[in-house]
Amino acid sequence: MDNPPVAAVLNQLLDAEQQSLVLRVAESTPFVSLSEVTARNLIRAMAQASRMHRELLSEMILDLGGQPVPRRADLLSGNLHYLDLFAMLPQIIDAQESLDVRYRQLTPRLASDRRAAALAGQILARHEADLQKLRTVNPAKSAVQTD
Repeated sequence: MDNPPVAAVLNQLLDAEQQSLVLRVAESTPFVSLSEVTARNLIRAMAQASRMHRELLSEMILDLGGQPVPRRADLLSGNLHYLDLFAMLPQIIDAQESLDVRYRQLTPRLASDRRAAALAGQILARHEADLQKLRTVNPAKSAVQTD
């Protein structure tokens, strides 16, 4: 069954997922001290989950008769190689918060399709859990956090 409006919203989520800073950091080679290994492993796990989210979103878009948006070239994160991971954590947390906001904004627009709404809700829950873990890895950023 074709549902272009739902597929369009899922495409917006897919695009946001594809632009994830976590993916860029996981693909780069930042400097990681022994105390940052936990953060690096968390970011790698988050990137793996993001790749899975992209696959699930793409499959649902195709099921709904839409076309998944192609991945855009990222011109803003080419400077991540060899930066200190701990120094990047506040930026990573900010990017994850923005991704969560995007999901919260768009998920209500999926109400007409229970499967799509459930998928977006599951992904958002995973992002929120990962964000909490990131905040525990970077206590300085979580101390400033206001909800």
